[in-house]
Amino acid sequence: MTRRRSSESSRPLEGRAAEPDLGPHEIRRRHGDRGPLSRPLTLWQERRIAGHADRRSRRNAVVLVLGPGAAGVAQVRDFLTQGQSLVDVKPLAASRSTLGFERDLKRRIKARSDETTLFVAPVGTAKGARWKAAWIEAAIEALGRLRSPNRFARVVFTLDARRLTDHHETIEEWEKQGVVEMVRLRPWSIDFAAQCLDDDPDVGQMLDARQERDLAELCGGWPELLDLVLDGLRGGADPTRLRSRDGFAMLLKENADRLRSAFCLDQQALSEMLRLANEYGRAEQHELLGPEARELAGCTLSEDDVQVAFRVARKLSLLQEVGGARWQVDPTVARVMQETSD
Repeated sequence: MTRRRSSESSRPLEGRAAEPDLGPHEIRRRHGDRGPLSRPLTLWQERRIAGHADRRSRRNAVVLVLGPGAAGVAQVRDFLTQGQSLVDVKPLAASRSTLGFERDLKRRIKARSDETTLFVAPVGTAKGARWKAAWIEAAIEALGRLRSPNRFARVVFTLDARRLTDHHETIEEWEKQGVVEMVRLRPWSIDFAAQCLDDDPDVGQMLDARQERDLAELCGGWPELLDLVLDGLRGGADPTRLRSRDGFAMLLKENADRLRSAFCLDQQALSEMLRLANEYGRAEQHELLGPEARELAGCTLSEDDVQVAFRVARKLSLLQEVGGARWQVDPTVARVMQETSD
């Protein structure tokens, strides 16, 4: 399957002019009539993945797209292969082995178009297992052999929290070597999230501008929560009640299992590290590693496990930098933790 687009719309939403302060770092194009989770990439991220961000990005590259389920990482492959794109996009078949993947990739690369072709790796193997780091290594090696000055190939892999944790050492080494490009999924800007609530054909007429803004802020821009808000309003929830502290807390509690999975709180190491960081407030990484800090927070992880989980959480946007090399749990993630705890 090949998707190609000759021009790119600069409008955030069809039929609505872009606000002056919204640009390619905030705007996310539609994916048919699908909801927020199906719009995981900003226009700028799409350009980076396609190698169209600037002149230097027009090259062969392996691109790793990282994010939690709450940011829509599971929808990235579908978004790229079934929507519009700046370049030719070809999904790679699920293979039973690294060798099978490598053969398919080499065959596709040989037949690539005259400009840039984006190859999107499957989310797993033909046996249903998660792919291994060897698949990425095979792609790096295959692209390293290409010499054409204008027929570029780019291979995209998506990594959720489990994959990122499983392969963190290798990924960090690739990052240091500069052999992969990283695109990190993040929460939406509040302005764009509010616009999307306004534009929704079912919900937009229910809300005034203040309600849209309040709900977007309560969601922290996370598409998983925006999706829940839209579902609740379509199901008859009272907007005034939903935007209250108690009403929003109830929405989180009613969807606890879904949210714990989406925000990686069902994974012990990440969950314990986030709880430790939340207890500490704003902290530098080294402050969380000592035995005293871990003991006070009831954290059972080793120092190494905390360090790995900290790095993974940073890459997944679950932690946010607050200046001076200090970090805190994203406030919305902290609230999800509080309301969905067992």
